Amino acid sequence: MGQTITRHGNNLLTLINQILDLSKLKSKQNTLEYHNGNIVGYIHTIVEGMRELARRKGLLLLFSPEKQSIMMDFIPDHITKIVTNLISNAIKFTPEEGHIFVTADIEGDKFKMIVADNGHGIDINELPHIFDAFYQGRNSKLETGSGVGLSLVKQLVETMSGNIEIRSAEEAG
Repeated sequence: MGQTITRHGNNLLTLINQILDLSKLKSKQNTLEYHNGNIVGYIHTIVEGMRELARRKGLLLLFSPEKQSIMMDFIPDHITKIVTNLISNAIKFTPEEGHIFVTADIEGDKFKMIVADNGHGIDINELPHIFDAFYQGRNSKLETGSGVGLSLVKQLVETMSGNIEIRSAEEAG
């Protein structure tokens, strides 16, 4: 019982922090602190931290970058929130014994990261709304969520002059 209360309390704290982050981004009150470093190594650390969560659900979580080192400027806090949200969603909506693949590469002067899974997928009619704040699609009834995470991810990506897109098909991930 105590673990359940703690887990729900932590989930609520995460939600509040995400709403605050969205508010800060929209009001442009945060300062961007870019750091130069190996983004592949940084993402590897985040993925490793999430591997146990995936394992507990019976999922295979793999990080397979094209290069072991990509030196670039990035905002560590933004990357942490982006990767954590994307992988958390993949874990949430991928059935037991499924798999999640994370790849990273550089294309021209752009860094590209892909999070792919063999989960439930998203209905084509829901795709245009997936990054809207508080949007919860039909699959959200299978799992709890607030509809804040992907909106935050989009804002963080755009803050770093990037773009994000989704490709999905129902029952195909």
